[in-house]
Amino acid sequence: MRVSAQLVIACVILAGCQRDPFSDQYTTSRPREEEVIGQYTFSRDTVTWGKSAAIKSCRLELRADGTFVATNLPRAEFPGRGSDYLGDVVNASGKWRIDSVGGGEDWRGRILTHWGLYFDATSANLNIQRAGFTGHKPPYGLIFSFDDPDRGMAVFLRKN
Repeated sequence: MRVSAQLVIACVILAGCQRDPFSDQYTTSRPREEEVIGQYTFSRDTVTWGKSAAIKSCRLELRADGTFVATNLPRAEFPGRGSDYLGDVVNASGKWRIDSVGGGEDWRGRILTHWGLYFDATSANLNIQRAGFTGHKPPYGLIFSFDDPDRGMAVFLRKN
């Protein structure tokens, strides 16, 4: 009886220790602006619920003047729809900036910064305010994570 109780406790602990499945792809050195300026298009997604087919034509342009234009950008909707819902796509424009979008711990226990983009959209219907960079050297990609990052629900864009 004692062994089975210990086994149950170990399983509960291990089940609670999830990890972002894409953290090894995150950009942990701050990219230079000239390295990220350009056009990004849909690469792949791991979203399994409520997605629109238009996501596959997602396009984001980062301009040298600090502005962006997005077409068919995925929009997460949570109010009234539950946490497992990826809403329609939106078109948006506004300003962008590079900054930390989170962090994580490497195998040595060092805390690493995850670099990405923050969006200040002029259109009110964009509720995605940031995206993370992927890759360890240019050309960098982008990841839009939805819900809890440990669940691995994301849309990836590649730089053209």
